[in-house]
Amino acid sequence: MGDTESMATTFQTPEYQADGRFKTVQYTFEGSEDAGWRIIRQASAHQSPQVVVNVGAGYRLLATRYCGVCATDLARRHLPFSLPQITGHEISAVDKQPVTVEINASHAARGEQTDCPYCKYDLHRHCPDRLTIGIDRLPGGFAPWLLAPRHGIIPLPSSVSAIAGCFVEPYAAAMRALQLSPPDRYQQIAVLGPRRLGMLILSALNAYREQHNLDYELVAIVRHNALRPHCLTLGADRVDMLDACKADSFDLVFDTTGSPQGLAHAIRLSRHEVHLKSTHGKPVFGFNSMSQMVVDEISLAGLQSDWSLPESLPRRAMVAADTTSINAVHRCLPDADCMDPDDALPQTWPLAINAFDAVVINELPALDNWIAADKTSPKQLRPAGLVLLNSKHGSSGDPLSLALHQKPLMLRTSRCGDFRQTLALWQQFPRIPALLEDQWLSHILSLDTIEQAFSLAADSQRSRKIVVNTLSA
Repeated sequence: MGDTESMATTFQTPEYQADGRFKTVQYTFEGSEDAGWRIIRQASAHQSPQVVVNVGAGYRLLATRYCGVCATDLARRHLPFSLPQITGHEISAVDKQPVTVEINASHAARGEQTDCPYCKYDLHRHCPDRLTIGIDRLPGGFAPWLLAPRHGIIPLPSSVSAIAGCFVEPYAAAMRALQLSPPDRYQQIAVLGPRRLGMLILSALNAYREQHNLDYELVAIVRHNALRPHCLTLGADRVDMLDACKADSFDLVFDTTGSPQGLAHAIRLSRHEVHLKSTHGKPVFGFNSMSQMVVDEISLAGLQSDWSLPESLPRRAMVAADTTSINAVHRCLPDADCMDPDDALPQTWPLAINAFDAVVINELPALDNWIAADKTSPKQLRPAGLVLLNSKHGSSGDPLSLALHQKPLMLRTSRCGDFRQTLALWQQFPRIPALLEDQWLSHILSLDTIEQAFSLAADSQRSRKIVVNTLSA
Protein backbone atom coordinates (compact mmCIF):
# COMPACT_ATOMS: atom_id res chain seq x y z
CA MET A 1 0.00 0.00 0.00
CA GLY A 2 1.18 3.47 -0.80
CA ASP A 3 1.20 6.55 1.38
CA THR A 4 -0.67 9.65 0.18
CA GLU A 5 -0.15 11.85 3.24
CA SER A 6 2.64 14.36 2.68
CA MET A 7 5.39 14.50 5.29
CA ALA A 8 8.70 16.27 5.84
CA THR A 9 11.66 14.68 7.59
CA THR A 10 14.71 16.85 8.38
CA PHE A 11 18.06 15.52 9.55
CA GLN A 12 21.78 16.25 9.50
CA THR A 13 24.25 13.78 8.06
CA PRO A 14 27.80 13.59 6.66
CA GLU A 15 27.77 14.35 2.93
CA TYR A 16 30.53 13.12 0.61
CA GLN A 17 32.34 15.96 -1.21
CA ALA A 18 34.18 16.11 -4.54
CA ASP A 19 37.56 16.03 -2.73
CA GLY A 20 36.68 12.78 -0.93
CA ARG A 21 36.03 14.46 2.43
CA PHE A 22 32.80 14.71 4.41
CA LYS A 23 30.82 17.73 5.49
CA THR A 24 27.81 17.73 7.81
CA VAL A 25 24.80 19.02 5.87
CA GLN A 26 21.08 19.32 6.61
CA TYR A 27 18.65 17.44 4.37
CA THR A 28 14.87 17.37 4.18
CA PHE A 29 12.81 14.66 2.46
CA GLU A 30 9.42 16.18 1.68
CA GLY A 31 6.50 14.37 0.04
CA SER A 32 4.93 10.91 0.02
CA GLU A 33 5.23 7.49 -1.56
CA ASP A 34 2.30 8.08 -3.93
CA ALA A 35 2.88 11.75 -4.78
CA GLY A 36 6.67 11.77 -5.02
CA TRP A 37 9.40 13.52 -3.05
CA ARG A 38 11.50 16.65 -3.02
CA ILE A 39 15.03 16.21 -1.69
CA ILE A 40 16.11 19.53 -0.15
CA ARG A 41 19.65 20.35 0.92
CA GLN A 42 20.87 23.18 3.13
CA ALA A 43 24.66 23.37 3.31
CA SER A 44 24.75 25.81 6.25
CA ALA A 45 22.51 28.08 8.30
CA HIS A 46 23.70 31.04 6.20
CA GLN A 47 22.64 29.49 2.87
CA SER A 48 19.14 29.07 1.53
CA PRO A 49 17.78 25.53 1.11
CA GLN A 50 17.93 24.16 -2.43
CA VAL A 51 16.10 21.30 -4.09
CA VAL A 52 18.69 18.68 -5.06
CA VAL A 53 16.31 16.49 -7.03
CA ASN A 54 12.61 15.78 -7.41
CA VAL A 55 11.91 12.06 -7.43
CA GLY A 56 8.61 10.61 -8.54
CA ALA A 57 6.26 8.23 -6.81
CA GLY A 58 7.27 4.79 -5.61
CA TYR A 59 9.78 5.67 -2.88
CA ARG A 60 9.18 4.84 0.78
CA LEU A 61 10.78 6.68 3.70
CA LEU A 62 12.75 4.26 5.87
CA ALA A 63 14.87 4.58 8.99
CA THR A 64 18.32 3.15 8.29
CA ARG A 65 20.20 1.01 10.83
CA TYR A 66 23.54 0.07 9.29
CA CYS A 67 25.43 0.73 6.05
CA GLY A 68 28.58 -1.00 4.86
CA VAL A 69 31.60 0.73 3.33
CA CYS A 70 32.68 -0.78 -0.02
CA ALA A 71 35.34 -0.11 -2.64
CA THR A 72 32.87 1.90 -4.75
CA ASP A 73 32.31 4.23 -1.78
CA LEU A 74 36.06 4.73 -1.41
CA ALA A 75 36.39 5.54 -5.14
CA ARG A 76 33.20 7.59 -5.39
CA ARG A 77 34.91 10.85 -6.37
CA HIS A 78 36.42 9.14 -9.45
CA LEU A 79 33.05 7.99 -10.80
CA PRO A 80 31.12 9.96 -13.45
CA PHE A 81 28.25 11.04 -11.17
CA SER A 82 27.68 14.42 -9.59
CA LEU A 83 28.84 15.36 -6.10
CA PRO A 84 28.27 16.24 -3.29
CA GLN A 85 25.96 13.40 -2.25
CA ILE A 86 24.93 11.22 0.66
CA THR A 87 26.66 7.97 -0.30
CA GLY A 88 26.38 4.34 0.83
CA HIS A 89 24.39 1.49 -0.72
CA GLU A 90 24.93 -1.62 1.46
CA ILE A 91 21.89 -0.90 3.59
CA SER A 92 20.05 -2.41 6.52
CA ALA A 93 16.89 -0.50 7.44
CA VAL A 94 13.47 -0.78 9.11
CA ASP A 95 10.07 -0.91 7.39
CA LYS A 96 7.97 -2.11 10.34
CA GLN A 97 10.45 -5.00 10.33
CA PRO A 98 14.17 -5.35 9.49
CA VAL A 99 14.78 -5.03 5.74
CA THR A 100 17.54 -4.61 3.21
CA VAL A 101 17.29 -2.36 0.15
CA GLU A 102 18.25 -2.99 -3.47
CA ILE A 103 20.48 -0.34 -5.03
CA ASN A 104 18.78 0.29 -8.41
CA ALA A 105 15.65 2.43 -8.43
CA SER A 106 14.38 1.36 -11.86
CA HIS A 107 10.80 1.57 -13.15
CA ALA A 108 10.30 -2.00 -11.91
CA ALA A 109 11.74 -1.23 -8.47
CA ARG A 110 9.51 1.86 -8.13
CA GLY A 111 6.43 -0.13 -9.16
CA GLU A 112 5.70 1.93 -12.28
CA GLN A 113 3.64 0.67 -15.20
CA THR A 114 6.05 1.11 -18.10
CA ASP A 115 7.00 -0.12 -21.56
CA CYS A 116 10.71 0.12 -20.68
CA PRO A 117 12.33 -2.90 -22.41
CA TYR A 118 15.08 -3.05 -19.80
CA CYS A 119 12.54 -3.53 -17.02
CA LYS A 120 10.51 -5.99 -19.11
CA TYR A 121 13.36 -8.28 -20.16
CA ASP A 122 15.26 -8.78 -16.89
CA LEU A 123 17.70 -5.93 -17.57
CA HIS A 124 16.12 -3.71 -14.91
CA ARG A 125 19.49 -3.28 -13.20
CA HIS A 126 20.54 -1.41 -16.37
CA CYS A 127 17.36 0.67 -16.85
CA PRO A 128 18.56 3.98 -18.34
CA ASP A 129 16.03 5.91 -16.25
CA ARG A 130 17.10 4.39 -12.94
CA LEU A 131 18.48 6.33 -10.03
CA THR A 132 21.13 4.51 -8.01
CA ILE A 133 21.11 4.70 -4.23
CA GLY A 134 24.21 6.41 -2.90
CA ILE A 135 25.80 6.75 -6.35
CA ASP A 136 23.59 8.50 -8.90
CA ARG A 137 21.34 11.32 -7.54
CA LEU A 138 19.45 9.29 -4.94
CA PRO A 139 20.78 9.82 -1.38
CA GLY A 140 22.39 6.77 0.16
CA GLY A 141 22.54 4.89 3.42
CA PHE A 142 25.11 6.92 5.39
CA ALA A 143 22.23 8.85 6.94
CA PRO A 144 19.50 8.17 9.51
CA TRP A 145 16.78 8.26 6.81
CA LEU A 146 16.50 6.84 3.30
CA LEU A 147 14.13 6.98 0.32
CA ALA A 148 13.91 3.39 -0.95
CA PRO A 149 12.14 2.11 -4.09
CA ARG A 150 9.15 0.20 -2.73
CA HIS A 151 9.71 -3.01 -4.70
CA GLY A 152 13.39 -2.94 -3.77
CA ILE A 153 12.64 -3.30 -0.05
CA ILE A 154 13.39 -6.91 0.92
CA PRO A 155 12.37 -8.27 4.36
CA LEU A 156 15.10 -10.04 6.30
CA PRO A 157 14.41 -13.56 7.62
CA SER A 158 14.50 -13.88 11.39
CA SER A 159 17.75 -15.85 11.04
CA VAL A 160 19.55 -12.82 9.54
CA SER A 161 20.57 -10.05 11.94
CA ALA A 162 20.22 -6.35 11.21
CA ILE A 163 24.00 -6.09 10.86
CA ALA A 164 24.11 -8.98 8.37
CA GLY A 165 21.31 -7.21 6.49
CA CYS A 166 23.84 -4.79 5.03
CA PHE A 167 25.88 -7.77 3.75
CA VAL A 168 23.09 -8.84 1.39
CA GLU A 169 23.94 -6.33 -1.35
CA PRO A 170 27.64 -7.25 -1.67
CA TYR A 171 26.90 -10.98 -1.32
CA ALA A 172 24.35 -10.72 -4.13
CA ALA A 173 27.04 -9.04 -6.23
CA ALA A 174 29.34 -11.98 -5.46
CA MET A 175 26.69 -14.47 -6.55
CA ARG A 176 26.10 -12.49 -9.74
CA ALA A 177 29.77 -13.00 -10.65
CA LEU A 178 29.31 -16.77 -10.36
CA GLN A 179 26.16 -16.58 -12.48
CA LEU A 180 28.04 -14.93 -15.36
CA SER A 181 31.30 -16.90 -14.88
CA PRO A 182 30.07 -20.35 -13.81
CA PRO A 183 32.88 -22.28 -12.10
CA ASP A 184 31.59 -25.72 -13.19
CA ARG A 185 34.02 -26.22 -16.08
CA TYR A 186 37.18 -25.18 -14.23
CA GLN A 187 39.60 -27.02 -11.92
CA GLN A 188 41.62 -24.17 -10.38
CA ILE A 189 39.86 -20.96 -9.37
CA ALA A 190 41.43 -17.98 -7.62
CA VAL A 191 40.09 -14.88 -5.91
CA LEU A 192 42.55 -12.00 -6.13
CA GLY A 193 42.40 -9.39 -3.38
CA PRO A 194 39.98 -11.09 -0.94
CA ARG A 195 39.11 -8.40 1.57
CA ARG A 196 35.68 -6.79 1.18
CA LEU A 197 33.96 -8.30 -1.87
CA GLY A 198 36.64 -10.92 -2.45
CA MET A 199 35.93 -12.77 0.79
CA LEU A 200 32.26 -12.92 -0.17
CA ILE A 201 33.17 -14.45 -3.54
CA LEU A 202 35.25 -17.05 -1.68
CA SER A 203 32.23 -17.84 0.47
CA ALA A 204 29.87 -17.98 -2.53
CA LEU A 205 32.26 -20.23 -4.49
CA ASN A 206 32.54 -22.57 -1.52
CA ALA A 207 28.75 -22.75 -1.12
CA TYR A 208 28.31 -23.27 -4.89
CA ARG A 209 30.82 -26.12 -4.79
CA GLU A 210 28.90 -27.78 -1.97
CA GLN A 211 25.51 -27.20 -3.62
CA HIS A 212 26.57 -28.77 -6.93
CA ASN A 213 28.97 -31.43 -5.59
CA LEU A 214 31.96 -30.01 -7.49
CA ASP A 215 35.64 -30.49 -6.67
CA TYR A 216 37.49 -27.43 -8.00
CA GLU A 217 40.37 -26.04 -6.00
CA LEU A 218 39.66 -22.62 -4.50
CA VAL A 219 42.64 -20.34 -3.84
CA ALA A 220 42.80 -16.92 -2.20
CA ILE A 221 45.61 -14.66 -3.44
CA VAL A 222 46.70 -12.03 -0.92
CA ARG A 223 49.42 -9.50 -0.24
CA HIS A 224 49.10 -9.67 3.56
CA ASN A 225 49.32 -12.83 5.66
CA ALA A 226 46.88 -11.40 8.20
CA LEU A 227 44.00 -12.30 5.85
CA ARG A 228 44.98 -15.98 5.66
CA PRO A 229 42.88 -17.40 8.55
CA HIS A 230 39.75 -15.50 7.46
CA CYS A 231 40.08 -16.70 3.85
CA LEU A 232 40.46 -20.31 5.00
CA THR A 233 37.46 -20.08 7.33
CA LEU A 234 35.29 -18.63 4.55
CA GLY A 235 36.09 -21.48 2.16
CA ALA A 236 39.50 -21.18 0.52
CA ASP A 237 41.45 -24.44 0.22
CA ARG A 238 44.70 -22.55 0.43
CA VAL A 239 46.05 -19.01 0.52
CA ASP A 240 48.90 -17.93 -1.79
CA MET A 241 50.97 -14.77 -1.61
CA LEU A 242 50.68 -12.73 -4.79
CA ASP A 243 54.43 -12.36 -5.29
CA ALA A 244 54.87 -16.15 -5.26
CA CYS A 245 52.18 -16.92 -7.86
CA LYS A 246 53.36 -18.08 -11.27
CA ALA A 247 51.81 -16.93 -14.55
CA ASP A 248 48.91 -18.97 -15.97
CA SER A 249 48.39 -20.84 -12.68
CA PHE A 250 44.58 -20.69 -12.67
CA ASP A 251 41.69 -21.33 -15.04
CA LEU A 252 39.50 -18.52 -13.68
CA VAL A 253 40.55 -15.48 -11.63
CA PHE A 254 38.10 -13.11 -9.92
CA ASP A 255 39.70 -9.66 -9.60
CA THR A 256 38.29 -7.88 -6.54
CA THR A 257 41.30 -5.66 -5.81
CA GLY A 258 39.65 -2.35 -6.71
CA SER A 259 42.79 -1.17 -8.53
CA PRO A 260 44.04 -0.98 -12.13
CA GLN A 261 47.13 -2.95 -11.10
CA GLY A 262 44.91 -5.78 -9.88
CA LEU A 263 43.57 -6.42 -13.37
CA ALA A 264 47.11 -6.69 -14.73
CA HIS A 265 47.90 -9.31 -12.07
CA ALA A 266 44.69 -11.22 -12.81
CA ILE A 267 45.48 -11.31 -16.55
CA ARG A 268 48.94 -12.69 -15.83
CA LEU A 269 47.64 -15.39 -13.48
CA SER A 270 44.70 -16.67 -15.54
CA ARG A 271 44.85 -19.22 -18.36
CA HIS A 272 41.27 -18.85 -19.60
CA GLU A 273 39.05 -16.27 -17.91
CA VAL A 274 39.17 -13.18 -15.73
CA HIS A 275 36.08 -11.83 -13.99
CA LEU A 276 36.39 -8.16 -13.07
CA LYS A 277 34.41 -6.64 -10.18
CA SER A 278 36.34 -3.39 -9.60
CA THR A 279 34.72 0.03 -10.11
CA HIS A 280 37.58 2.36 -9.19
CA GLY A 281 36.90 4.93 -11.95
CA LYS A 282 40.54 5.13 -13.09
CA PRO A 283 42.01 4.64 -16.61
CA VAL A 284 43.17 1.13 -17.49
CA PHE A 285 45.38 0.13 -20.45
CA GLY A 286 44.68 3.35 -22.35
CA PHE A 287 40.93 3.64 -21.98
CA ASN A 288 38.80 5.41 -19.39
CA SER A 289 35.56 3.42 -19.25
CA MET A 290 36.57 0.26 -17.40
CA SER A 291 34.33 1.06 -14.42
CA GLN A 292 31.38 1.74 -16.72
CA MET A 293 32.15 -1.55 -18.47
CA VAL A 294 31.69 -3.30 -15.11
CA VAL A 295 28.50 -1.35 -14.37
CA ASP A 296 27.12 -2.38 -17.78
CA GLU A 297 28.34 -6.00 -17.35
CA ILE A 298 30.16 -6.01 -20.70
CA SER A 299 32.26 -9.01 -21.80
CA LEU A 300 35.44 -8.72 -23.86
CA ALA A 301 37.12 -11.32 -26.12
CA GLY A 302 39.42 -11.54 -29.10
CA LEU A 303 37.59 -11.74 -32.42
CA GLN A 304 39.58 -14.75 -33.60
CA SER A 305 39.41 -16.47 -30.21
CA ASP A 306 37.50 -19.62 -29.36
CA TRP A 307 35.18 -17.96 -26.86
CA SER A 308 31.81 -18.84 -25.40
CA LEU A 309 28.95 -16.39 -25.52
CA PRO A 310 27.80 -14.69 -22.32
CA GLU A 311 24.43 -16.12 -21.29
CA SER A 312 22.75 -12.73 -21.80
CA LEU A 313 23.82 -12.37 -25.44
CA PRO A 314 21.16 -13.54 -27.92
CA ARG A 315 22.27 -16.12 -30.44
CA ARG A 316 20.96 -13.86 -33.19
CA ALA A 317 22.92 -10.71 -32.42
CA MET A 318 23.07 -7.19 -33.84
CA VAL A 319 26.78 -6.60 -34.35
CA ALA A 320 28.54 -3.38 -35.27
CA ALA A 321 31.52 -4.36 -37.43
CA ASP A 322 33.42 -2.90 -40.36
CA THR A 323 33.46 -4.86 -43.60
CA THR A 324 36.87 -6.44 -42.91
CA SER A 325 35.55 -7.98 -39.67
CA ILE A 326 32.16 -9.31 -40.78
CA ASN A 327 33.45 -12.68 -42.04
CA ALA A 328 35.28 -13.27 -38.78
CA VAL A 329 32.15 -12.38 -36.81
CA HIS A 330 30.10 -14.90 -38.79
CA ARG A 331 32.53 -17.66 -37.90
CA CYS A 332 31.69 -16.99 -34.24
CA LEU A 333 28.03 -15.96 -34.67
CA PRO A 334 26.65 -17.49 -37.90
CA ASP A 335 23.21 -15.93 -37.33
CA ALA A 336 24.46 -12.46 -36.50
CA ASP A 337 23.10 -9.43 -38.33
CA CYS A 338 26.23 -7.37 -39.01
CA MET A 339 26.34 -3.78 -40.10
CA ASP A 340 28.95 -1.11 -40.51
CA PRO A 341 28.91 1.20 -37.47
CA ASP A 342 28.78 4.21 -39.82
CA ASP A 343 25.50 3.06 -41.36
CA ALA A 344 22.13 4.30 -40.19
CA LEU A 345 20.58 2.28 -37.40
CA PRO A 346 17.57 0.12 -38.27
CA GLN A 347 14.20 1.07 -36.85
CA THR A 348 13.60 -2.14 -34.88
CA TRP A 349 15.98 -3.95 -32.56
CA PRO A 350 15.97 -7.15 -30.54
CA LEU A 351 14.13 -6.62 -27.27
CA ALA A 352 13.26 -3.11 -28.52
CA ILE A 353 16.54 -1.84 -27.05
CA ASN A 354 18.18 0.76 -29.28
CA ALA A 355 21.71 -0.62 -29.01
CA PHE A 356 24.07 -3.22 -30.44
CA ASP A 357 24.39 -6.65 -28.83
CA ALA A 358 28.07 -6.77 -29.82
CA VAL A 359 30.67 -4.53 -31.41
CA VAL A 360 34.05 -5.10 -33.05
CA ILE A 361 36.89 -2.73 -32.21
CA ASN A 362 40.42 -2.56 -33.59
CA GLU A 363 42.20 -1.28 -30.47
CA LEU A 364 41.35 -1.21 -26.79
CA PRO A 365 40.99 2.60 -26.37
CA ALA A 366 38.10 2.46 -28.88
CA LEU A 367 36.03 1.01 -26.04
CA ASP A 368 35.51 4.58 -24.84
CA ASN A 369 33.43 5.22 -27.97
CA TRP A 370 30.99 2.44 -27.06
CA ILE A 371 30.94 2.23 -23.28
CA ALA A 372 29.84 5.54 -21.83
CA ALA A 373 27.73 6.81 -18.99
CA ASP A 374 25.58 8.80 -21.43
CA LYS A 375 22.74 6.44 -22.36
CA THR A 376 21.31 8.87 -24.95
CA SER A 377 23.91 7.93 -27.57
CA PRO A 378 22.23 6.34 -30.62
CA LYS A 379 25.20 3.97 -31.11
CA GLN A 380 25.51 2.35 -27.74
CA LEU A 381 26.61 -1.13 -26.84
CA ARG A 382 23.76 -2.49 -24.77
CA PRO A 383 24.23 -3.64 -21.19
CA ALA A 384 25.37 -7.27 -20.89
CA GLY A 385 26.75 -7.01 -24.45
CA LEU A 386 30.01 -8.19 -25.97
CA VAL A 387 33.10 -6.43 -27.33
CA LEU A 388 35.34 -8.29 -29.81
CA LEU A 389 38.89 -7.03 -30.28
CA ASN A 390 40.19 -7.61 -33.83
CA SER A 391 43.75 -8.88 -33.66
CA LYS A 392 44.32 -8.37 -37.41
CA HIS A 393 44.76 -4.68 -36.77
CA GLY A 394 47.49 -5.34 -34.25
CA SER A 395 47.42 -4.25 -30.65
CA SER A 396 48.97 -1.59 -28.50
CA GLY A 397 50.98 -4.25 -26.69
CA ASP A 398 49.08 -3.84 -23.42
CA PRO A 399 48.70 -7.04 -21.35
CA LEU A 400 44.94 -7.30 -21.87
CA SER A 401 45.00 -7.03 -25.68
CA LEU A 402 47.81 -9.57 -25.90
CA ALA A 403 46.12 -12.00 -23.53
CA LEU A 404 42.80 -11.83 -25.37
CA HIS A 405 44.46 -13.25 -28.49
CA GLN A 406 47.43 -15.25 -27.29
CA LYS A 407 45.94 -17.32 -24.44
CA PRO A 408 43.11 -16.67 -25.55
CA LEU A 409 41.49 -14.97 -22.54
CA MET A 410 37.89 -14.00 -21.89
CA LEU A 411 37.16 -10.97 -19.70
CA ARG A 412 33.75 -10.84 -18.06
CA THR A 413 32.32 -8.28 -15.66
CA SER A 414 29.34 -7.98 -13.33
CA ARG A 415 27.76 -5.73 -10.73
CA CYS A 416 24.55 -6.12 -8.70
CA GLY A 417 22.80 -9.42 -8.01
CA ASP A 418 19.50 -10.83 -6.82
CA PHE A 419 18.84 -10.21 -3.11
CA ARG A 420 16.17 -12.91 -2.86
CA GLN A 421 18.54 -15.55 -4.24
CA THR A 422 21.12 -14.50 -1.67
CA LEU A 423 18.67 -14.76 1.23
CA ALA A 424 17.48 -18.15 -0.06
CA LEU A 425 21.10 -19.38 -0.06
CA TRP A 426 21.59 -18.06 3.48
CA GLN A 427 18.51 -19.95 4.64
CA GLN A 428 19.93 -23.12 3.08
CA PHE A 429 23.34 -22.41 4.65
CA PRO A 430 22.59 -20.38 7.82
CA ARG A 431 26.25 -20.58 8.80
CA ILE A 432 27.10 -18.03 6.05
CA PRO A 433 25.75 -14.78 7.60
CA ALA A 434 27.03 -15.88 11.03
CA LEU A 435 30.51 -16.53 9.59
CA LEU A 436 30.47 -13.15 7.86
CA GLU A 437 29.76 -11.37 11.13
CA ASP A 438 32.53 -13.34 12.83
CA GLN A 439 35.22 -13.45 10.13
CA TRP A 440 34.49 -10.71 7.57
CA LEU A 441 33.25 -7.86 9.75
CA SER A 442 36.09 -6.14 11.56
CA HIS A 443 34.68 -2.78 12.77
CA ILE A 444 31.35 -1.09 13.53
CA LEU A 445 31.73 2.69 13.76
CA SER A 446 29.29 5.51 14.40
CA LEU A 447 28.01 7.83 11.69
CA ASP A 448 29.79 10.82 13.21
CA THR A 449 33.14 9.02 12.75
CA ILE A 450 32.60 8.20 9.08
CA GLU A 451 35.94 9.68 8.00
CA GLN A 452 37.68 7.25 10.36
CA ALA A 453 35.54 4.46 8.90
CA PHE A 454 36.68 5.31 5.37
CA SER A 455 40.30 5.57 6.46
CA LEU A 456 40.14 2.13 8.07
CA ALA A 457 38.34 0.63 5.07
CA ALA A 458 41.12 1.83 2.76
CA ASP A 459 43.79 0.03 4.82
CA SER A 460 43.70 -3.75 4.28
CA GLN A 461 46.25 -4.32 7.06
CA ARG A 462 43.98 -2.73 9.67
CA SER A 463 40.52 -3.83 8.55
CA ARG A 464 38.33 -6.18 6.56
CA LYS A 465 34.70 -5.02 6.45
CA ILE A 466 33.64 -1.70 7.98
CA VAL A 467 30.00 -1.08 8.91
CA VAL A 468 28.59 2.29 9.96
CA ASN A 469 25.86 2.43 12.63
CA THR A 470 23.60 5.18 11.29
CA LEU A 471 21.67 5.59 14.57
CA SER A 472 24.73 6.28 16.69
CA ALA A 473 25.70 9.84 15.66
